[in-house]
Amino acid sequence: MLINKEASGSKNGRDTLYFTKSCRDAIKQILVRGSENKSILIPAYVGLSLEEGSGILDPIKESNVTFAFYEIDAQLDPDLKSLGYMIASFKPTHVLLVNYFGFLNSNRIHAYELLSKHQVSVIEDFAHLIEPIRASRQFPMIADFEVVSLHKTLGAGVGGGAIICKSLSELFIDTISVESLRIYAKSDLNYISQLRWRNYDYLQTHLDYLECDCFQTFFSDHRKPIIPLNFPIRLRNTKMRHKLYEMLVDAGIFPTALYHRLVAELDPVRFPISADVSQRILNLPTHQDIEIRELDVMIETLKNFCHAH
Repeated sequence: MLINKEASGSKNGRDTLYFTKSCRDAIKQILVRGSENKSILIPAYVGLSLEEGSGILDPIKESNVTFAFYEIDAQLDPDLKSLGYMIASFKPTHVLLVNYFGFLNSNRIHAYELLSKHQVSVIEDFAHLIEPIRASRQFPMIADFEVVSLHKTLGAGVGGGAIICKSLSELFIDTISVESLRIYAKSDLNYISQLRWRNYDYLQTHLDYLECDCFQTFFSDHRKPIIPLNFPIRLRNTKMRHKLYEMLVDAGIFPTALYHRLVAELDPVRFPISADVSQRILNLPTHQDIEIRELDVMIETLKNFCHAH
């Protein structure tokens, strides 16, 4: 027996958490390890930015992994019939599940019940939700791997992470920058969550009073996010979204449309639901830097838009 004078750091309790330079780097590290001839199914809602590329598809292509899409519904939940069909026909080694905008998929448990019947490794994408690395998460880990994005929540510039459920024969590499890790270490995730929830609830309460058929909250089942990334809404059409976007920008409010442009591989004829969502979605900012008085300006702008249309 040997008792050293100081701890070695080998039993600190979070040995399955790795910090990466980005969420896409975490995905790539998962896919390049182990045997070759990997293939992956991904949801048919993947965006493309002219500045940043595709956070989901780029690391898959860089890993030389064959990929195919399974369909999603209008709420961006996996279409389980399509998922089952594609697993049987495509025979993937991996399946990616994505939780958009801080909301868990409403059929998450059913999706896992389906996936448990097949020999696949599941990657669950929480890039829009930092909840998996909070000290007391609100939902169980079911996937083989979870990936997160720090900068979308913390404003850290860059940074992501991977949580590993199953043991790997090859080790992950922590690739995060020192600056991003410093911002993470100094951040209070509970405090950030409280502010994001305050802003989300404030906006929700005021929008509920608007009698406006120009837009509606994105999720028609009125589900609540775990921690909101933003406040997604669905416009009547693309033209109306563009008009609202212009009005908000003129008022000094910069929303985003996740995603207004889909990757070229998503043919709008083959995936009409995906195309429709991308043409009408707009995500209103509710992050922790926003004050109530600024939300009031956003609400007044939304009111003026409704009255004008």
